[in-house]
Amino acid sequence: MSSGNLWGPLPRSTVDSCSEAKHLRENQRSHTAPSRGAQPDFKPGIAEEFFDYLEDIDSISVRERDFGQYIEEHTGRSMPTVIDPVLLHDKAFWDRVEVPPKEEKYLLLYYVMERSTDTVAKAVEYAKAHDLTIVELSDRPLPYGKITDPEVRHIPRYDVSAEEWLGYIAHADAVFTNSFHGCCFSLIFETLFFVGKRNGNKVPNFLAEFGLTDQQFSPDDDVHGFRSTVDFKQAKARVDVRRKSSEDFLLTALREAEKSAGASQMVDNSRHEARRRRLTYPAHFHSGAVVNSDSKDTVKIDKSHPADLKVKNLKSGALEYSGARMVYRNDGSSKIGPVLFRSATHRFTGWTLRFRIDKRWFWLLDDGTIAPGDTKGTDLDDRKQVFKDGAQIPHLPVNSVASAVFVARWEKLDSDDSKPSMSSKLSRFTDRLKPR
Repeated sequence: MSSGNLWGPLPRSTVDSCSEAKHLRENQRSHTAPSRGAQPDFKPGIAEEFFDYLEDIDSISVRERDFGQYIEEHTGRSMPTVIDPVLLHDKAFWDRVEVPPKEEKYLLLYYVMERSTDTVAKAVEYAKAHDLTIVELSDRPLPYGKITDPEVRHIPRYDVSAEEWLGYIAHADAVFTNSFHGCCFSLIFETLFFVGKRNGNKVPNFLAEFGLTDQQFSPDDDVHGFRSTVDFKQAKARVDVRRKSSEDFLLTALREAEKSAGASQMVDNSRHEARRRRLTYPAHFHSGAVVNSDSKDTVKIDKSHPADLKVKNLKSGALEYSGARMVYRNDGSSKIGPVLFRSATHRFTGWTLRFRIDKRWFWLLDDGTIAPGDTKGTDLDDRKQVFKDGAQIPHLPVNSVASAVFVARWEKLDSDDSKPSMSSKLSRFTDRLKPR
């Protein structure tokens, strides 16, 4: 796998994303140029899981040397450093991809949101000093951009394609950025660029590796003192050397993968399987497609429900309940239910199961496979596995489960079935006769 910021933990997430190629578990696995982004070292619990994953990967190269050293210190493995995959191609390749913009005589401002204030401020100063229009791009656009100075011409663009984005860098008079890939493509296209501050070491490492540290400015620097040229010749000579070593790593990894595929080696996954079976997850129970309206309660909660039951009335009209004791083990031993939903008009027929990994939902299908979907999964209805109340929950072959939702299924009662029986009518009549 060629990786961008693949191994950076997200808030409220596990490092399951660092094993996105887990479907390749039985084959040779190689990761090229992963980055941990702007994050510091992993927290102890996450680090243990992270290094455990790395044991599955046959060959690894990293983009940042400090990240490689971090892995080496904790695993004893040698971590070669390689260049970012976009640098494996030269300018001639990207010239065939980029689309020239209609704007001329402009400064491109491309920033990521974290710590972008200095980059924006210096871009405005430089544009004024050199009579340039600012074309503003960002990974998180604001309706009118971040530039509010009325004395500078300003064009916010947030609807550009990848090809147009490349064109803006290639044809700019100058680029102001705090983005790693903004720096990469400025170097590729040999466009004058200046770099603002940002969290993490990705950008400083890049500039140091290719002898471009003078392109990073400080908030107090005067734009009139900024250099008007960059020694791209020496920088690209370094890129050529690093490209050769990176290509060698990739070719070696591919040859090893071919050998592994030909040998049909069996991989011992018992340790990972044991860890998966130790997982636990909270369960929620959803009333499903039969919902309540303002005029009629179609589904209710059994009055004899546990005292600690938490019940939600959802915007859709559905009900959902959960409880502190409704935590299931992922070892195939837990049982669903009992169902606490009641309906006078519908008969409960079973549960379907969706579960969340980080921020994505998945459905368990009737053939035992797993499919991504939204919270309704309507397109998967005919394929979802349906469990009887009290059935055992199968082991889910995944590395983490944030939560699971069991969704009730119903069938409408016949009109005769939905009518109260004579005995129930008599019971209600005798209840009314009792003294109160």
